[in-house]
Amino acid sequence: DPHTGAFNWGGSLDNIARGLQLESRDIDLAITNAFTPDCLSTVRLDHSDVSLLQALQAIKIDPHIWTVGDPKWQATKFERSGASEFVRSDHFHCSKANKSEELIKIIHSLSKKVSKIIVVDDKENNIQDVRRLADEYRKKEIQIGDFYMNLNDPQADGTAFFIWLLQQISEE
Repeated sequence: DPHTGAFNWGGSLDNIARGLQLESRDIDLAITNAFTPDCLSTVRLDHSDVSLLQALQAIKIDPHIWTVGDPKWQATKFERSGASEFVRSDHFHCSKANKSEELIKIIHSLSKKVSKIIVVDDKENNIQDVRRLADEYRKKEIQIGDFYMNLNDPQADGTAFFIWLLQQISEE
């Protein structure tokens, strides 16, 4: 979106369609159909891979998904990827442009129920925002941890995060 800088699904489809000289609806269908449960981050457990969300559910973690972009496209990815099987729909949060503002709302609502929150993101600048918020919430006795996930780094991928999370839980 030229006004907000947010990703615009319809505009992107139109641009791709023009470049390929195809119909936008055909591009939409092709990309949308590419999103399957295989798109979810995985965790290697007992010599087999399961989705990270499924692994979290197995240990009774009730995750929230925090994303930025075109709400229609993000909702489509949420459904098509199968994430909706493991994450309640009211725990799916999408901001058109400012991911940090949405995170503040999520933390505020969670801080009424829990004293420890862990935020995982694959963008370093978002993790820096989380750390700034952690300093603010520490004064309110809310502990906010973070994990920078990098799926191309075995030390920071889904399995590494899950092992780290289990360690965090065992230390409580």
